[in-house]
Amino acid sequence: MTIAARNEDYLSKAATEIDGDVRYEVNDISEWASVKSMFENTTDAESGIEVVCANAGAFP
Repeated sequence: MTIAARNEDYLSKAATEIDGDVRYEVNDISEWASVKSMFENTTDAESGIEVVCANAGAFP
């Protein structure tokens, strides 16, 4: 499983609290290069992507 967010401290803590093989990607969805990199890195690390659950807030 790969989790992603902007804050590495939160990601690191969450990864240790989730049972199983968990990795994380620091990512900012407001930057396309960051999103592309996250998907490429995750695809390589996980041998593909089966499910994406996205929950990002954008406020005007």
